[in-house]
Amino acid sequence: RLALSGFSYWNGQQWILSLHADEPGPRRRFTLIHEFAHILWHGAEHRLFPNVSPVAGSHLAELAANYFAGAVLVPHHLLRHAWHTGTRDTDELAATFDVSPETITIGLAQVGLTPGADIDIPFLRPPARHLGQRQRRHVHTRRTFTHPPIRRSGLEVAT
Repeated sequence: RLALSGFSYWNGQQWILSLHADEPGPRRRFTLIHEFAHILWHGAEHRLFPNVSPVAGSHLAELAANYFAGAVLVPHHLLRHAWHTGTRDTDELAATFDVSPETITIGLAQVGLTPGADIDIPFLRPPARHLGQRQRRHVHTRRTFTHPPIRRSGLEVAT
């Protein structure tokens, strides 16, 4: 019996992802995607969160995995559309996207649709623009994996 919502690890041959069977469906889906983010980023934390301590990097990785899961389950453009077409009730939005009200509340704050939203996650802030210069995004196409890439048949999901 799991004391947490889920976890993932590499067993030397394949990724194992385990979810708490007694959690509600929306929570299990959130946890599944959260853990999948950790699998995708495995071994790259030092590049994703450079110049921070391992403890701070681990904390930022958790926040990023939460953000990733929320964005997959509640795409910001669909949340904005629902909001602007009149769906403003948190519980109704949660039912529409089949997620928890907490996930909707955080999503609304991330897209600036809640008055006085004070959720501040530093790496999610847009980059500051200096002297009107446009920011460039650098896309890295080379990736290094500590473990073999995930194969569809190599991902085992246990509940």
